Amino acid sequence: MDEGARGLFSEKFVNAVGSRALQSYVLLLALLNNSPYYFLRCERAVDCLDHVNSVFETFDDDGKLGILSISHYAFHADHVWEESFFACQKPLCFFPTERMVRQLSFSNLKGLQVRCLP
Repeated sequence: MDEGARGLFSEKFVNAVGSRALQSYVLLLALLNNSPYYFLRCERAVDCLDHVNSVFETFDDDGKLGILSISHYAFHADHVWEESFFACQKPLCFFPTERMVRQLSFSNLKGLQVRCLP
């Protein structure tokens, strides 16, 4: 499942998150001014989007239902590791769990912004 790499993350971020939280991703090394950074490429998305309680717009994707945009996210929490980042399948998006957000708030990482979803 490779729909491209996501973001550019510092080594400090990767260490703060931990390898268990990123087990669904391949880390692709990129050197920037001789400092290691990583792109994250999703290898395994989680079928966790709650289609009943999420609000989204759909489109016809060659006879299959595609999701064009999501205005309100809801997830099946029992499908996701508690200490992780996860990617839902459609659309491929990158999400931290609440526990991971709390963990990162104590990490003193500069430039990291975590927003609540609508």
